[in-house]
Amino acid sequence: MVIKPDEFLDFQVAFMNFPTRKRVTGKAGENGIVTYTYLSDNNSNN
Repeated sequence: MVIKPDEFLDFQVAFMNFPTRKRVTGKAGENGIVTYTYLSDNNSNN
């Protein structure tokens, strides 16, 4: 999922209410764009 700066506030509200948000990682890109990836059971060390 790619989040642009103008979408971040709406995304953050939904993200904070997401029950497994600790399984989501974000990677900052250029121009304030962040790419979020959900870690499934297949690629998690938990």
